[in-house]
Formats: sequence, structure tokens, C-alpha cells
Amino acid sequence: MACIKTYSELRILSEVHPPDVISRMLKTEATEVLLRDPEALDEQTRLRHTWLWSTKGRLDSTNPLEHVSAVVDAVEYRGMALSVLRKTCSIEIYCYYLTNSRGGPKLTAEIIRKLGYLSIDISWDIDFHAGC
Repeated sequence: MACIKTYSELRILSEVHPPDVISRMLKTEATEVLLRDPEALDEQTRLRHTWLWSTKGRLDSTNPLEHVSAVVDAVEYRGMALSVLRKTCSIEIYCYYLTNSRGGPKLTAEIIRKLGYLSIDISWDIDFHAGC
């Protein structure tokens, strides 16, 4: 498995809570926020605030497990706040993975256990580029 580039981010989308409220609840500052904009062309921005905590540019590793672990570690002890947010927000970990060979990312049982405890879904965007 030859991962060329990877990053992970916790994505919280909310019609109710602006990003500053989410940051206060999680006691963690976002790495990026998008405020809801009723005039925006895309539905996502028109309807929801977006709060992101990303490893992009923060973690120098091509090991996707390290990126997922960093995101989980950032909110591991915020289970109660996540539970409250989950009532009105969409919460997931998004992972980007660029490779030039067969195989793919792997999660350990420990990370899967933590994701289950926190009730956080995980999604992958896997790109394959043979010429890299």
C-alpha cells in the first residue's frame, strides 16, 4: 500500500448551532468554519453551518490511521457534548486517501471501539492514480 496523501477531518453540520457554539461545546477550536448563507448556490452552505477539525496541513504522515487517530483524540473526552450536538447536527469523520497501488486504509479495533463509543460515522474518499 503506497499512500501518497491523506488527511482526516471531523465534520459537524448544523442548521441550529453556529460554529462558535460548537467550538465552545467541544472546547476545541475548528480548523475551518463555513457559516450558513441563505444566498449560497449550493444547498449545503445555504442550509447549514459547517464546523471542521482537520489534520490537513497539521500532521505530516501518509498513514491514514494516524490521521483518524488524531481526530478521535481531539474529541475522545467530549462524548457528552457530541451526544447533545448529535440531536441537531450531522457528525462524521471524513477521510481522504490518495494512493498509487492496490490495498487501502486500515482501522484498528481500538479506533473502531472509540468511534462506536462516540457514535461517529466514518467515510472515505479513496483516489487511485497509477501514474503517481
